[in-house]
Amino acid sequence: MPTFHKKSQQCLILFLIKNKIVLTKEPNLKIQIHPGPKGGLFGLKFLGEIKENPLKFYKALHQNFGETVSYRIGPVKIFQLINPDHLHEILVEKQKYFHKTKPVLRVLSKWNGNGLLLNSGDSWAKQRRLINPSFKKESVESYISIVVNQVKSLFLDEKKSLNMAAKLNELTFRVVAEALFGQKVNEVAPQFIQQVEALQELAMKEMMAPVPLPDWFPLPSKRKLRKTISFIHQTVDRFITECHLEGLKKKNFLTEMLMAKDDDEEDEFKRGMTDKQARDESVNLLLGGNETMGTALTWLCYLLAKHPEIQDKIYDEIINTLGDRDFQKEDLPHLKLLSMSFKEALRLYPPVYLLSREPLRPIEIGEETIQPGHQIHIPLFVLHRSEKWFEDPDEFKPERFSEENIKKIKPNTYIPFGLGPRACIGERFAHMEAVASMATLLKKFKLTGVEEPELAAKVSLYPKGGLNLTVLPRNNNE
Repeated sequence: MPTFHKKSQQCLILFLIKNKIVLTKEPNLKIQIHPGPKGGLFGLKFLGEIKENPLKFYKALHQNFGETVSYRIGPVKIFQLINPDHLHEILVEKQKYFHKTKPVLRVLSKWNGNGLLLNSGDSWAKQRRLINPSFKKESVESYISIVVNQVKSLFLDEKKSLNMAAKLNELTFRVVAEALFGQKVNEVAPQFIQQVEALQELAMKEMMAPVPLPDWFPLPSKRKLRKTISFIHQTVDRFITECHLEGLKKKNFLTEMLMAKDDDEEDEFKRGMTDKQARDESVNLLLGGNETMGTALTWLCYLLAKHPEIQDKIYDEIINTLGDRDFQKEDLPHLKLLSMSFKEALRLYPPVYLLSREPLRPIEIGEETIQPGHQIHIPLFVLHRSEKWFEDPDEFKPERFSEENIKKIKPNTYIPFGLGPRACIGERFAHMEAVASMATLLKKFKLTGVEEPELAAKVSLYPKGGLNLTVLPRNNNE
């Protein structure tokens, strides 16, 4: 009887509030939202601080006000939340009542269109069903040879001082582009990389603009943006046309998307993916898979160069597993220290350092009501380095992710790929790419000469000015 009474209470509360969503599981649970600092006239002080150093701003909010804090910028009230229970409710249980914030939707939709990143509702669910098969284990592992061959072609045998950030961004672009479109993409890769780099820079400026201007506005930045988007869309459209002319015979992500059918769709003419949707998804995968993975591998290389004792143990692990041959899919579960190091790098330096959401309808958190137009910010950089959840949070300790220790990590405190139904679909591909590429690289080279980089939080979290390392052939170093 007590259990029935408790459930009846919850049902009555939901009935009474009708048009609001309560993010509290228990009727008597109250979540205190701490009022944050004042930002001066219209919160312009906050805009300046976020533009100058967003990580410092988010950390200060957490240190001074705790896990739940609110502040205003203009008419927008912003809630910074890093409590793992709240995150589970927002990103998992009630995710359908949230979408990306308006600045993100406004800017990224210009080139991402209606891809998975920005899509929502039934349309998103259908697209996810169509794309899911391409990211199953067997499909992902079929691209390992692409990763291995691209690493071997980009990193030759001589000793060099390299900007590893630039080199790894080129690597990850070539990998995801070839997996999407096949080898023919290599001929346009240099130009494509240049355009994508320009787009990432323009994206940040567009999102931070206090007054958004229309794309037709006669400014050099707007002309550059139009030209860049046009190049990317036209190039991908050409690949799609060629794919159709070839009869969808070659195995890559694009052909898999174009051939996919949604059995849940009653209208047989709507079961597949249109060319426009295939282009949006391709751009989504291409840009997301390049930017985030390039920075993730850059930070891993930085940490391994900074901790040569761990790098040497990984080298021994690689040699003991591979011997003289190239990396193969059977090796994935055996390179445990390398895998743990990658996960720890994502904890310390999550490429997507901030998740942001807006509610579609009024949402109550305790006595606070978050209205449509208000924003929820989830700074992963702060969450992943919380002393409450991680011992020695700023230290590089791959053993956190051993089979024994990973069970001790509180759920929803480590979410580099997001959480819930809208978590990054490419997580399995990212793990494969990281292990395969680093196993191939570290088998031949030792990374040295590291200097402490300055953090730059733009579209993703990367080392400002790149990361200069010396790549030393192992046969000269043993």
